[in-house]
Amino acid sequence: MTARKSILIRCDGSHKLGLGHVIRCLAVARQIKLLVDLPVIFLSRYDPVAARLIKNSGFTFHPVPSFCTPTEYQEWIERCACDLHAASLILDVRDQLPRLALGQIRSHDVVVATIDDPSERRLEADLAFYPPVPQVDELPWTRFTGRLMVGWEFVILRDQFQQRTYQPCLSDPIVLVTMGGSDPAGLTSMALDALGLLKNDFHVRVVLGPAYRDSEAIRRQVDLLALRGEILQGVEDMASIMERTTLAVSSFGCTAYELACIGVPQVILSLTRDHARAAGVFEREGIAIHMGQYTDVQLDALAAGVERLLRDPALRERMSKKARSLLDGQGAKNIAQIVLKEAGCL
Repeated sequence: MTARKSILIRCDGSHKLGLGHVIRCLAVARQIKLLVDLPVIFLSRYDPVAARLIKNSGFTFHPVPSFCTPTEYQEWIERCACDLHAASLILDVRDQLPRLALGQIRSHDVVVATIDDPSERRLEADLAFYPPVPQVDELPWTRFTGRLMVGWEFVILRDQFQQRTYQPCLSDPIVLVTMGGSDPAGLTSMALDALGLLKNDFHVRVVLGPAYRDSEAIRRQVDLLALRGEILQGVEDMASIMERTTLAVSSFGCTAYELACIGVPQVILSLTRDHARAAGVFEREGIAIHMGQYTDVQLDALAAGVERLLRDPALRERMSKKARSLLDGQGAKNIAQIVLKEAGCL
């Protein structure tokens, strides 16, 4: 009897790394389950929050052992692909897995797909998916024999962001502050300090991710700055929160794309130089104000960016319409369909 095939997803998440890779891979996994009756297995380095997210979503969590050498890591990945009868391996990691490993895995008739991968191993993949960021065009592709797919239609969002209606509160403006799953650089606190410089004629809604570690410090800060608002943590239905938001202060990553899909005008802070280059697309498309890498941003400049959006409803409307025209929330479904078809599962 032929062994039942599976789909493997290799990704990691933690307080230090953030949870963006896990969250977007879960979105792809859910779309796969809607399309085919095959087990989807996550291969992830152990982190309690990431493991809980994966297990609570109904997927198998297969912890990555601690290896001494890259060769042992490569052999383990190849062994998983064989032992678990993988039809496809989806990679969304920024680690040292070598290009050679992908070639070995493909030799077992496993379709390998990479998501937003800048490393050389992308050249050995069957499928390579990217959002519309400038870094993709700068990478060398002459030795790539797979299929390269770049665009807003491959931005991965959770299924809750499909077909939402934007209904912003205008009479009592709501400023949403949300910096992803863990906020390792403390951008939430930075945003609140900037908001404290403005006249308090708006409502502040702070959403802390599930891996945020010091919610009490944020509560004290809100009280100290006399900001009018509320603090939420571990929100499940972020789309409902976002669609009633006047504008947001966010960090670049999954959160910024989710806000754009809903149509929320936003002021974006970037964690790294690489993020800052990618987030520049939002500014060029006219769907956000991008402040740059947070280490280069002064509080008064951040406050001015927020105030500009608060005082200009016409600008907010233009941003909202353009953002919704670019993102329809179907990226996870698009990727799942392409991967399954390439693997012969559809």
